[in-house]
Amino acid sequence: MDNFDGLIGRLLARHVEFVVIGGYAAVTHGAIDVTRDLDICCPFTEPNLLKLQDALAPTNPVHRITIHPSPLALLPGHCERWRNLY
Repeated sequence: MDNFDGLIGRLLARHVEFVVIGGYAAVTHGAIDVTRDLDICCPFTEPNLLKLQDALAPTNPVHRITIHPSPLALLPGHCERWRNLY
């Protein structure tokens, strides 16, 4: 849980708009099954996505659902093409 709290702290410190969903949210509401990921839902606006990228940069995020995972690299002016990130 400490890692999740740290990730949430990073998002809050960078003022990312988000809500926690999925297994971690269920655990905080009393579910007994623990997951090993943090699912969030956030507005895919350029400012918010760039704040998200900035918050996660120290963790070296990569695009997970690709044949060859590549580093997360969101660029100003190109954020509108994204619909989801894994």
